[in-house]
Amino acid sequence: MGRSVPPFEEDIVAFLEDEIDDDIERERLLIGYIDLNEDGGDEAFALYLQEDNCKGSACGGWIFQRAARTSDLDEDERAPLAVVGRYASFSLPVASGQRRTNGWKDVIFRDPATGRDDRLRFDGRVYR
Repeated sequence: MGRSVPPFEEDIVAFLEDEIDDDIERERLLIGYIDLNEDGGDEAFALYLQEDNCKGSACGGWIFQRAARTSDLDEDERAPLAVVGRYASFSLPVASGQRRTNGWKDVIFRDPATGRDDRLRFDGRVYR
């Protein structure tokens, strides 16, 4: 019997399988959760460590948010995912900063080109 998978992870895997048009190897998928906009619901960072998705130490990454509040849904429904960040070259470590832009915490990550920390800010729709 397979391990129990949180619903957020199932939806991320389904999204990525559509995005990359291939099956996801779950052991290569890193997902971290944090409430970036402090609305009581976690956003998810996903980094897929697979050869076709990586160049050197940097891999494609996404930041996901639920597109609706759980309280607005029926008991058996799950809100769809919204992509609030998509990066072709994302590198670990990734952290949330204390600074905010448009009500969302800034995201700090290692720039693979320079080896220095860089900051992503929420523009009201997505992180840039």
